[in-house]
Parts: sequence; structure tokens; C-alpha cells
Amino acid sequence: MAGTHPEIELIGHLRDELAPAERARIETHLAACAECRGTATAFQAILTDLRASEPPAIHWGKWMAELRGRLESVRSRPPWWRQHPAAITLASAAAVALIALALPFGRALFEPSASPELVAFEEVTIGSRLDLLQQYPVVEHLDLLEDLDVISHLERLERGRES
Repeated sequence: MAGTHPEIELIGHLRDELAPAERARIETHLAACAECRGTATAFQAILTDLRASEPPAIHWGKWMAELRGRLESVRSRPPWWRQHPAAITLASAAAVALIALALPFGRALFEPSASPELVAFEEVTIGSRLDLLQQYPVVEHLDLLEDLDVISHLERLERGRES
């Protein structure tokens, strides 16, 4: 075979899967090559071992009986909440106690803490202490100055948007 050994074709030859012309070519090579004859013998031993080790037959009746037994054991067992009634009771009581303790604090978060009259009085008191609020016309001009600052930067903003 011109220096190449038909290792891949040997399996097909041993399993009688080759065409007659290909089979004759492999047999001619095997007659002349002792190395390939040894390889073919090793492959034949492997194929024989593979054929000999068939899986055991499945006994479906036995398997179904085991499955039924497992299902019956699961069905006969009481549900988890009936196995530990004390733990369920204790957990429920703890949950109720936690909710009862949390309700007053939750209401305090959503309800105003002081009456509106008191809040207005506090605002007036704080406002009388701030010098800036006593000079209210200056504060009005600060808002105008911010607007002028934005207007002066409009050209720069327009150039940035175009590029």
C-alpha cells in the first residue's frame, strides 16, 4: 500500500462493512504486512470483548415494583407542616409579635410628627434668625443673576451640540 497502513479501514474489514474492491485491497495488504496483521488481531479481540459485554436485561416489573414502593412511602408520610406543629406555631407567634411591634414604628414614618401650626411657627423663628432672608430683594436678584449666567453660556452650549 505504498508506505501507508490502512488502520482506519481495518475495523470496516473486520466488521464486513467494506466494498468488495476495498476488501480485496485490505486483504492484499494484510498478507504482506505483519504489523497490520497484529493490529487487525488486536482490533478483533477488542470487537469480541465489546460484543461479549452486553448490558444486562432490564426487569421492568422489578423496577415498577420499586417505584410503586417509593411512591407509597412518600404518600404515607405526613406533610412537613404536620410533622412539626410546635415549630409552625412558634414561627407564627413570632411573626405576629414582630408585626405588632413594627406597626407603631411604621405609622410614625408615614404620619407627620408635628402639627402644621407648629411647623409654621418654627419656620418663622428660623427665618427671623437668618440675615439673608431679611434682605429678600438681594435674594430675588440672585435668581435673576443665575438666569443671566445661563443666557451668557447659551452660545457655548449651542457650539457643543453642533460638534
